[in-house]
Amino acid sequence: MIPAPLPANEAERLRSLRALAILDSAAEERFDRLTRLAQEMFQTPIALVSLIDSERQWFKSRQGLEATQTPREVAFCSHAILGEDVFVVPDASADERFADNPLVTGHPEIRFYAGAPLKTADGLAAGTLCVIDTVPREWSDLQGRVLRDIADLVEIELGQAHIESQQRALLALTEVTALSEEDPKELMRRALAVGSEYLGLPLGIVSRIDGDDYEIVVQVSPDNAIADGQHFPLGHTYCHITLTSDEVLAIDSMRESEWSSHPCYQAFRLESYIGVAIRVAGERYGTLNFSSPESRPGRAFSEADIDFVRLLGRWIATVLRRWQLDEKLRGQRRIAQVITRAQSTFIEREDRSLPFARLLEDVLDLTGSAYGFIGEVMQRDNGDPYLTTKAITNIAWNDATRAMFEAVGQDGMEFDNPNTLFGITLTTGEPVISNDPSSDPRRGGLPAEHPPMTSYLGLPIRRGSRLVGMLGLANRAEGYSDDMIAYLEPLVVTMGQLLDAASTIVQHRSDQESIARLSLVASQMTNGVLITDHDGRIEWVNDGFLRMTGYTADELLGRRPRDVLHGSGTNAATETLIRDSMTRREPFSAELLAYKNSGEAFWVALDSNPLLGLDGEPQGFMVMASDITDRKRVERMKSEFVSTVSHELRTPLTAISGALGLVSGGVTGELPPKALGMVEIAQKNSQRLAILIDDLLDMEKLVEGKVTIDSVVQPIMPIIDRAIVDNEAYAVKYGVKILSDERAEDTLVDVDGLRLLQVLANLLSNAAKFSPSGSTVRVRVRLGEAVVRVEVSDHGPGIPESFRESIFEKFSQVDASDSRQRGGTGLGLAISKELVERMHGSIGLASSPDEGSTFYFELPIATDDYSGA
Repeated sequence: MIPAPLPANEAERLRSLRALAILDSAAEERFDRLTRLAQEMFQTPIALVSLIDSERQWFKSRQGLEATQTPREVAFCSHAILGEDVFVVPDASADERFADNPLVTGHPEIRFYAGAPLKTADGLAAGTLCVIDTVPREWSDLQGRVLRDIADLVEIELGQAHIESQQRALLALTEVTALSEEDPKELMRRALAVGSEYLGLPLGIVSRIDGDDYEIVVQVSPDNAIADGQHFPLGHTYCHITLTSDEVLAIDSMRESEWSSHPCYQAFRLESYIGVAIRVAGERYGTLNFSSPESRPGRAFSEADIDFVRLLGRWIATVLRRWQLDEKLRGQRRIAQVITRAQSTFIEREDRSLPFARLLEDVLDLTGSAYGFIGEVMQRDNGDPYLTTKAITNIAWNDATRAMFEAVGQDGMEFDNPNTLFGITLTTGEPVISNDPSSDPRRGGLPAEHPPMTSYLGLPIRRGSRLVGMLGLANRAEGYSDDMIAYLEPLVVTMGQLLDAASTIVQHRSDQESIARLSLVASQMTNGVLITDHDGRIEWVNDGFLRMTGYTADELLGRRPRDVLHGSGTNAATETLIRDSMTRREPFSAELLAYKNSGEAFWVALDSNPLLGLDGEPQGFMVMASDITDRKRVERMKSEFVSTVSHELRTPLTAISGALGLVSGGVTGELPPKALGMVEIAQKNSQRLAILIDDLLDMEKLVEGKVTIDSVVQPIMPIIDRAIVDNEAYAVKYGVKILSDERAEDTLVDVDGLRLLQVLANLLSNAAKFSPSGSTVRVRVRLGEAVVRVEVSDHGPGIPESFRESIFEKFSQVDASDSRQRGGTGLGLAISKELVERMHGSIGLASSPDEGSTFYFELPIATDDYSGA
């Protein structure tokens, strides 16, 4: 026996074969009918579709043979894939290459063999379509051509399998982008579940990596074999390999790879793995990875699998960034709420201890600390500093300390020992962090029976360069860090303001001086505040607004806010809302793109309320301004992700659809009817996915305001008549007619005709698609007061009451199951709503279960002259 040599391109050939994702798959009728055809055509007992793997030949389809595979070294097909033509062995027993082959000397006792090579889309040999007999046979050129023709049909099916692999990846990604979940962790968990199901790998993990520490942020696993929050040494995970590159790492069989001695394999025996590094805001975050204790024999990760993981990794990075920003914004909002509450309490209440007591409670709650204090730094006659408390947690541990708390209360305890952790801040003015006070050499010891202290943070409170107070916190389970110091900085600044104001009030009891100091506190709120007169000119601004915009007070006073903030990017509708609300002296809220004094753009949220005089008449406006740039950035990142996924999938899909179009058009030669039918099916599927991507891109452009509406005053009926004609052929496919029942001739509307046709096409195609065969879709045009209403009514199943509120949302479908009978992206109605509203109209529906639905839109009737041009 003479085994066949390996092809020169063996490595590339195997990659191309495994990219088909077909090895070890279940039997399929589309292949079996071709082997039956070959068996019948050549009257042979055996016909096979054989695929040549690295160590075996595996039969995707077999007739007349029980075995599913044989060793590659005895495979006749290993010889057949070396050439371009049909490989024929008339009598194997007389051929020195095969005479002593076990398949010749034993079962199935091969004597005759003819095999036509099968090529992948990139021209590399995958295997053969072969026929086998147990007696020697002659073979004619005509038989060779017929076998080749049938093999061409097998190649088409192999190509279709590859296309289906890409379609599955695209549909899985589309499912991910359509996920909706407020909690980022649960959103990522649902995305991991989609990925695990698509890849066939049960373990899915998003990890965070800090130095050598690997933390599971969120996971899916069978029976919760692993858990969120688990930690492992990085070197004991495959992610330590993944992080060496920005490319996707895909390992089909760890046992057969160079990483078989890796600690992760030795400990967990995870045989197959695919993962990619995640970068968030340009910084390494961790990894996205999927794995399984089962290897993938013969089924390598395909290009579609790798692209899926790469794109899912980018989506996960976007979610993580949004999560980071949301956490930061939530923290900032909580800080702002605490500051506002403290300032308001300080201004409203005569008792000056109450604001500090509430402020301490809020700080303990914000940080998760068990106890703490806020104190004012004073000076003794000899210049030594000491601390007198403004608020302190009652941690009395015996009768004496309980009596002290009852006698002194929160306000007035004094501490002056410099040889303690808090004494360091008192004497040096520097922050102190100690997450193990019991062994900290700086500790000064605690009184007997004092509750244990497991962690401590001491922060100086300053006004300018002066040390005016201290904040002390203790016993936070996670300990304290520099990040905590930065987080608390706005609160510490507010404490300094309140301490300074309280000290001034004690020294100056004059009403005028007290009011001035209280005004100073109000002016230093972190949010921007401005007050205008009744003409809308700025009379007063606080420091927060000056910091936000970079202007000085002199540059703002007397000017209108829109002259300062509004730029060319401000939406016209927002401008109109603000102007009309101020004219009517009504409250309003708006978001707009503003510009700092430096020219830097930033997003700001405005909340305005009229100020009423003693007579109840409006005297001006008070406007609160908040910087929402981070939130807008998160929204933009989400939109950019949809755009990235759509554009990156559009190019290969266009190539696939174009190639199939050329084949079906006969460029490569006339195809047999059955093969042509298969190609046309593949082409229709490609076109369906292209429509999905186009809808995604249309929706993205509408949301970002990139769609131009070229409105022209024109009659509405010609547009409706054209839409009916354009959609009649589509309705005929469903056995449905479209009729125009009621008309409004000569009614003018100011619309973009092409965009209105797009809206009507969506409504008419939906009505036809969901109507029973033999029914009629009716279009009615009715005039109302200053509006024209266009109705499209069908006789379909209707829209459930529970679904009507969300029917115009993106990806909304009454039947969103995999088995739904009607196709569609779930974007048509969302796009229609955006377009109608951009043309100053409104859209809605009326529906009754089992009685059909009526979708309608209303547009303002135009009064401009129409030339008829």
